[in-house]
Order: sequence, then structure tokens, then C-alpha cells
Amino acid sequence: MTHRTCARLLVLTVGVLAGALLGAAPAAAHTTLKQSDPAAGSTVQALPEVVRLTFSDTLPIVPTVTVRDEAGTVVNSSPISPHGNTVLQPVKSTKGGKFTVTWELTSADGHKTSGSFAFTVTAAPSDAPSPTAPVVVTATPTPEAPQSSSPAPPPAVSSTALAVPTSDTSGTGATWLLWAAVAVVVLGAAGTAVLLLRRRRATSA
Repeated sequence: MTHRTCARLLVLTVGVLAGALLGAAPAAAHTTLKQSDPAAGSTVQALPEVVRLTFSDTLPIVPTVTVRDEAGTVVNSSPISPHGNTVLQPVKSTKGGKFTVTWELTSADGHKTSGSFAFTVTAAPSDAPSPTAPVVVTATPTPEAPQSSSPAPPPAVSSTALAVPTSDTSGTGATWLLWAAVAVVVLGAAGTAVLLLRRRRATSA
């Protein structure tokens, strides 16, 4: 093998290695899903309030996460909440069964990545309140006061309320009778005197 042939093989090998390295560098920069809660393929007793996804790198752009129930209905209850390389997707559903999580994101190098996984819920959550025993309210009769056979006494009447103002007329009445008697005596005496004078005049004549 000549030196020229060895040099060509060396250049070709370096080129292949460089191309492999350049092709592997962007692939290594792609963000991938590391773990989830609930985990892919797991079975849980109840649907959690949030689905947690943890990725290999910090996300420059908030990813898109969609959770669907067995019928294909989206059960996302509010916007996604990012925390570094972890995102929380709130969910709410009254059904059980298989739930599918689909995610899509843009890596730091601008490459878009997507994926999906599923988990199973064994029991559907119940929003209905637990039944409680009916409350029975028993009315307690109020004891009645014993009735007396004798009639109740009439209400007391204040002597002040019944007091009738009276005028003191005893003195005035007695004085009037006295003057009347005096007047009668005077008039009687005057009349007697007049009669006596008339008789004397008649006799003298």
C-alpha cells in the first residue's frame, strides 16, 4: 500500500468520523421525556389532580400536553404549569379506564419532539357527598301550668285612678241656708209690722 493510498484512507476515515459526530451532536441536544407521574403503563386507583411530566432538559418553550379519557374526551381542567424541566397538567374527570397523555415540545436547538403514553384508572372519582343518616328532630312538649278551679281575682284598681275630685260645698250650703232663714224672719217681721201699722191707723180713724 502506497503512502498516497494510506493518506486517502485516513482522510476518508476522518470525514466519516466527523460526519458521524456532527450528526450525533444535534440528536444529543434533543429534549426527551425522562419520567411521568402517573408512569407510562401504570395502573392507579384514582385519577390524580395533575399529570407530571419531567424532561431531560429545561424547556425554552412551554410544551403542549393533552390528556384524554377512554372515550377520547380531553380532560385538561386548566392551563399547564411549567417548572424548569417539569410541567404539571391539571386534569379532572369522573370516569375511570384508560387515559392517554400526548405531549409536544420544541428543544433548545429548535427541533420539535413529541410522544405519548397511557395509564389506567381503576375507579372513577365520585363528586357526590357520602350519604348520612337522616336527622330526626323530636319536639319536646312544653308543660302546661295547672289550672285553678277558683276564679282569678279581679285586677286591683288603684285608689288614685278611681279618686273623683269633689268640691267642698258643705260650708257654702250652710251659709246660704242661714241667710235664707234670716231673710224669712226679716220679711216676716216686716210684714207683721206693716199689718200692725195698718190696724192702728184703721182704729184711729
